[in-house]
Amino acid sequence: MSAGEQSLRVPINGIDGLEALLVDEGAAPPVPVAAPHPLYGGDMHNPVVVALCSALRTRGRGTLRFNWRRDASGDAEQGVADCRAVLTYARGLARDGGSLPLVEEQAVLLAGYSFGAVSMLQLAASLGLSGKLLLVAPPPALLAGLDLESLAAGVHVLVGAKDEYAPVAELEALLESLPGPVSAGLSVLDGVDHFFAMGGLDPIGDFVGKALG
Repeated sequence: MSAGEQSLRVPINGIDGLEALLVDEGAAPPVPVAAPHPLYGGDMHNPVVVALCSALRTRGRGTLRFNWRRDASGDAEQGVADCRAVLTYARGLARDGGSLPLVEEQAVLLAGYSFGAVSMLQLAASLGLSGKLLLVAPPPALLAGLDLESLAAGVHVLVGAKDEYAPVAELEALLESLPGPVSAGLSVLDGVDHFFAMGGLDPIGDFVGKALG
């Protein structure tokens, strides 16, 4: 746990709650940040997730990183449901008049890494959310068959040039297939693989800064 983070549980469908760490920075809802695949050790303590949160907080945004449900199967439906529960909780923390609905003119900001990035993209598409998505290394194979016609949020993707699970060419094709009004950007890190093991964490701050403008 980083300094200033509060440990809590996010309620979901009668389950005792998702483990989460919150930094609340004021009126704007904290940014939900989703972890990699739960069946491969993905959790909110992943270095890429931590780096995303740090970069967001440096730019004045609160964060809400979380673990997947205890009995996680790793399927897409559960991933989206967990992300929606966290987003609902985050919107309920807003200071300007209480809980904010999920679909409204005020835009959302969502972030995720790998499976978490895919889950956030699926959530935004299923609800037609506006705003921005900060997606690190989303594997295109997990997006096969996804209907993106309702996607309204801008998509910002960061990936390593040596990522074997999120090939650059496939991500380029995915972004080109997005609905016309949706803005999209792809940042590629030379020499970096899917796990950001070769010094790829530092550019995450630049990626977040550029996406937030």
